[in-house]
Amino acid sequence: MRLQTDALGRALCPPTCSGGPSRAGEYDKELLFAVPRSHPEIARLEDAAATAGGLKEGQVVQLANGNAAVLRRVDDQGVLLDCNHPLAGAPLKFTLTVVGLERAKETGDEGLP
Repeated sequence: MRLQTDALGRALCPPTCSGGPSRAGEYDKELLFAVPRSHPEIARLEDAAATAGGLKEGQVVQLANGNAAVLRRVDDQGVLLDCNHPLAGAPLKFTLTVVGLERAKETGDEGLP
């Protein structure tokens, strides 16, 4: 998939790039973007990361549109941006403790006691 940019060359990652855990969903390979080093967004990210030692694999970056992406690969040719939610495709386990039960109140035509 080709990374879309605005008129200033800033990356326009789809709105599914970020969101709360409820939007994690399945991992989508369509949200991986190979971006050349010559792209203005990569230059902006490199400038922002210069004081921290540069761009590194696994680093979470904020794109110009405010969305987050993970750097999956960083090499001389470019970077691979992963715009999936960090929990996308991951199995989630919950441990719940029931602290009480109450009988439902009648709310109308559902017929529940």
